[in-house]
Amino acid sequence: MALGLTAAAPCWAAEDEPAPAPTGERPTETEPPKTHGAPSYKKAKAAWASGDMATAEVFYREGIAKGGLAPDEVLESYVRLGTARLLLGRKDQALTAYRAAAVIDDAFDVPAEGGPRAVTLADTAKKDMASVGSLVLGLSCPSRAKPGEAFTVRAKVDDNHARVLTRVGLSAKDGSTGRELYFSAKSAQAVEFEIPAKAVLPGSTLVVRVDALDSHDNRLASAASRVEVSGTKPVPPPPVVAKAKPPPKKEPVGFFRSPWTYIVGGAVLAGAGASVFLLTRPTDDVTIGAVSVRAR
Repeated sequence: MALGLTAAAPCWAAEDEPAPAPTGERPTETEPPKTHGAPSYKKAKAAWASGDMATAEVFYREGIAKGGLAPDEVLESYVRLGTARLLLGRKDQALTAYRAAAVIDDAFDVPAEGGPRAVTLADTAKKDMASVGSLVLGLSCPSRAKPGEAFTVRAKVDDNHARVLTRVGLSAKDGSTGRELYFSAKSAQAVEFEIPAKAVLPGSTLVVRVDALDSHDNRLASAASRVEVSGTKPVPPPPVVAKAKPPPKKEPVGFFRSPWTYIVGGAVLAGAGASVFLLTRPTDDVTIGAVSVRAR
């Protein structure tokens, strides 16, 4: 099913036209949007494939509410949500879902499962939202950068959608290491981001993406570009392999340094002690004071 929206919205080159002046707040570094809605989205697709519209409706709605969906997933969710509701006899709710889809892309297609009724209702939703139009998100950034130097990225959103979006986000991801920095600011027609020097490493390729985010951190649209950083990637030093030390040489053990020294020595001492005892043993007659006692 063609949904009429790709994952990346149009970009414009920095030299094509003067960049709009920033109109929003200064972006701050934040965590990237969490894809909490992904499990529900997968369940919804499975239910849709099996023809279970009631279950698909529940999970498409849940996936949108939990958030973090990609642009094509968001549009698909709204379009199929509207179609499932129509097939379940909930026409008014179906129209609401189709209107939400039209705000993202006013040229969306309805799935064949909906039949002529879905086409008619979708056309009504598109007419209702014609004054808003499709979401337009632009990105301006250099194609090359110098290592260790910060550079500027600008995002612009059409006026109608700048009013209904919650945030505009920016992802800067190193293509080789996978390390990602994320920044966001309150939605505005023009938002200016600065990629910090710490992210601009020699010889790296940065994938820079701006996101139009709703209140659930769903990406309603995204625009991406690559920035090549000059220089050569530092070659990591070879791993240090610790050489095993040879076992210390064992000196020959003399007789008197062996355990036998103690045993034999003890026997000798015992024998010597016995000899001393025999030589110094008192006689059987022991005199204690004036009393004489004979030992038996």
